[in-house]
Amino acid sequence: MGGLTCFVLAGACRQAQHTHAQSVQQCCTALFQGPDQTISLWLLAVLLLCAVLQSLHSLGLRVVLDVVYNHTFASGPYSQNSVLDKIVPGYYHRRQEDGEMCHSTCCNNTASEHRMFERLMVEDLVHWARDYKVDGFRFDIMGHHFVHNMTNIRNAINALTPERDGVDGRHLYIYGEAWDFGEVALNQRGRNASQHNLGGSRLGAFNDR
Repeated sequence: MGGLTCFVLAGACRQAQHTHAQSVQQCCTALFQGPDQTISLWLLAVLLLCAVLQSLHSLGLRVVLDVVYNHTFASGPYSQNSVLDKIVPGYYHRRQEDGEMCHSTCCNNTASEHRMFERLMVEDLVHWARDYKVDGFRFDIMGHHFVHNMTNIRNAINALTPERDGVDGRHLYIYGEAWDFGEVALNQRGRNASQHNLGGSRLGAFNDR
């Protein structure tokens, strides 16, 4: 057996409802050019995370980010903790035929079958790969997303090049919990990213079927 070669970083991923187009360099510049010259907590968190990633890479470790896009903590236009439903009410979450929210993941299931939620996932993951130089992604309850979601994510990551982006996206590993249950089980809402649908997809899955 070899030594430790990979470090899974859980809990660092921003919630799925947040996007962030600035690069790390821009964030560092903004740190000292804010309107009141103060350091906000979120900028400090970005810098601390960058330092952690650089330290792990300097030790020869690869960093895999645990990402959770299958649910949000809250939903609805009036919840203090809801974000997506305040952007487009009812669009970003998956519902049953009677209109009730799906909760099979544990909380408020997101609707990755909708185009703009897939775009949120793709752009967020490209940002993590390009600007933070993480080495892979481990998807929580990946089976609640769809094969076309994960294929588009894989293709977007693969398109990153060392010359343009500072990273070779083809070397990033993508895998997840490809369990088949809930409202998406047995392809009820399309080909979900469960174990029996992943053949030839270039995506990894836990072999616990």
